[in-house]
Amino acid sequence: MRIPMVQRGRPLAGAGLLLLASLLAGCPSQEKPPPANVPVLKRPSKAGTIAITGDDKRVLVVNPENDSLSVIDTASDAEVAEVPVGDEPSAVVIAPDDKVAYVALKAEARVVRVVGIDGSSPAVSGSVAVGSEPVGLALSPRGDRLVVAEWAEGRVALVDTKTLSVVASKAVPNPRGLAVSNNGDQSDADEKVVVTEFYGRPGPGPEASDTSRTGAVRVLKLGDLSEVATVLFEPTATGDAGFPAQTTSPNQLYSVAVAGNKFFATAIGASPDGAPVFNGNVFPLVLVGDLGGNKLGSISLAAAIKQQVSAPRLFMADLVDVALVGSDILYLVARGADAVQRAVLTSDTTVSLGTPTVKQLDLLANANNTGCQAPIGMVTPHDTSQTTKAYVNCWVSRTATVVALDSQTPSKKIATGAAPAGLEAQVNKGRRFFFTGRARWANEAWSSCGSCHSDGLSDNVTWRFAAGPRQSTDMSGTFSHGPGPQKQRILNWTGIFDELHDFERNTRGVSGGKGAITTDNCGNFAPEDQGGEKQASLNPADATDKNGIKVQLGIPVREIQDALGAALCTVQLTGGKDWDDIEEFVKTIRPPKGKQFLDAGSVARGRALFEQTGQGSCASCHGGPGWTLSRLFYTPSSTNNANLANTPFSAPGSPHTKQIEQEPKAGGGFVAPAQVSCVLRNVGSFGVPGNAAETDALEKKAGNPPTDRAQGEFAGYNIPSLYGLALGAPYLHHGQAKTLAELFTDPKWSVHLRAGNAVFTPSAGQIQDLANFLLSIDAATPEAAVPGGADQCLISFP
Repeated sequence: MRIPMVQRGRPLAGAGLLLLASLLAGCPSQEKPPPANVPVLKRPSKAGTIAITGDDKRVLVVNPENDSLSVIDTASDAEVAEVPVGDEPSAVVIAPDDKVAYVALKAEARVVRVVGIDGSSPAVSGSVAVGSEPVGLALSPRGDRLVVAEWAEGRVALVDTKTLSVVASKAVPNPRGLAVSNNGDQSDADEKVVVTEFYGRPGPGPEASDTSRTGAVRVLKLGDLSEVATVLFEPTATGDAGFPAQTTSPNQLYSVAVAGNKFFATAIGASPDGAPVFNGNVFPLVLVGDLGGNKLGSISLAAAIKQQVSAPRLFMADLVDVALVGSDILYLVARGADAVQRAVLTSDTTVSLGTPTVKQLDLLANANNTGCQAPIGMVTPHDTSQTTKAYVNCWVSRTATVVALDSQTPSKKIATGAAPAGLEAQVNKGRRFFFTGRARWANEAWSSCGSCHSDGLSDNVTWRFAAGPRQSTDMSGTFSHGPGPQKQRILNWTGIFDELHDFERNTRGVSGGKGAITTDNCGNFAPEDQGGEKQASLNPADATDKNGIKVQLGIPVREIQDALGAALCTVQLTGGKDWDDIEEFVKTIRPPKGKQFLDAGSVARGRALFEQTGQGSCASCHGGPGWTLSRLFYTPSSTNNANLANTPFSAPGSPHTKQIEQEPKAGGGFVAPAQVSCVLRNVGSFGVPGNAAETDALEKKAGNPPTDRAQGEFAGYNIPSLYGLALGAPYLHHGQAKTLAELFTDPKWSVHLRAGNAVFTPSAGQIQDLANFLLSIDAATPEAAVPGGADQCLISFP
């Protein structure tokens, strides 16, 4: 539409002014002011697995394993509806009218709208496709805009809630925690989005150091997601001289909440250097900043607990959520501790814990037997003058726990969805054991398997172990997820474990727990008390080697477990074997969905480069079930493993001469422990090629001098799966390639690039195509065929 030009300095009169006014009214570029007196949220919106209406009358709980949303009436504290919503609901928020909710479906890359949550028959009404692995939702105060954290897509999306369409997006590396400010007026235009980058950024220190990560929280404008500031949280003091590690790096920023002009983000600090020990590896942290982009401080919750809470106490493994009362009372949810920690801010960097009578809220073992296992979210009431009940989403127990805030007491549990049965019940027990740091699994709830394997995947940290520097492995690649029977790969970066049961050694030696292979004076399972249980020896012939370090790949831990029979404590207490249950759970860990918005043509070209013999020929290592040639080709037993240790092995480029043996050194001798030879490939990734000094500093074993180099220099590494690469940076066993582009272009890794084709020299465009294909891989991607002669393992044994 053309508008008549107005001559400068001459006012319009009469009809001319009316004409211009009418034309401007119809111009699409002119925004109408928002209508006044519409419902607005009563406080800042935040991402979470549980939400409460503004009138505090209804609570909504996502049930990831039941694919449903539970609606709880707070007057009766009973579930009044369960709504099927789709595959793996991960987050829920409630609109200002208290009638509509939005639910993120992690496994579908979709958000659904649920209507009628205030009535008796809530139902799904509409959806919008979003990026891979949506894990967080937050609403603008008026409810007109929905913000979505797309974890594996690496994007934050802005959705128009009226049209259910994406209207803007912003690239943010692996966003997770999410909140929207709320100044209480009728306009959303001046509000901010606060979003955490889940994984800490590399640096300032090197990989495998206690200063190897920097936490990042982004502040964006709500209107168009443009950048306001990035708040960086550098490595921080652990806060107590008694801790083995004095510095820790912010990582795994699960959640964030806003109060006024401040935000509070939870984090799991990583301290990977030094000998692994339960109170020196991971630390619960709270990061504090403001909406102007200023860092206000970091709080070491572990130090506060040690200094303010008497034993027995819980060190709050795996902080995954934070709920607020007012602007200074934080309720911090610890999934691995089955507990909530009340923390009152006394400054931006100090807290007072609990109350004079209740220092910690134990959701598992308490007088009301709420038995809350793996809490993953909490909501507090909007108006504490009317109700003092808060609610917690208990993921594994499939319940919600009611918490009386006035007495700081877990008071009731509410069933949310059907209890598991059959194999699913066994899987759920395994899920429980994987994500708990209670009782037999860790000392004082310091850590769980989930502490280093976020959502069962990876924390992307390079840890220093007895075998050398090792990136946490994405556990979704332990078993294949394509068509046909599941295949298990050999475990650990240098192929030193052949069954999940071998990680009993980690439970005992790293997490400080008694483990699950125990006998005598068995405890009480209900509160998960270990009682007077004794650790069974994993090497019965050697009294000095109770954890079986000398017989790795010699005496299988499962064999020890099974030989105990009815004497095994877990059999006495639950009728099951915990490591068997964990194995069944790990089989179900879903690989993250591939990125959703990649160019299809580029992905197809990248696949051709990946598969073709005359191109990358990547399938010669990464073909077959689970995108790896690594596979368990025998049933672990003392007999089979001993026979394999005496069975000849020969393969081009491998120094090994036996199917199972320690790594042979080039000049003679061996590097312990024993390895499964056929799954290893030397692709030139040991240390920093061309720099002996940096290699010595990097490739050292925990607690050993630099001259005692790590395993992998001569035989190489166990071929990893390619699941979850969008969540997998940095890459290689030691995390030295920060991106896929660096992995393919840095001359240091040229041997890896050309491992399948010695003359492979891709162009920049081909490298982008190859990277796009790799980022598209998930459980639904057809697996690449294995070229003839590439698989070096026996078909089966014996």
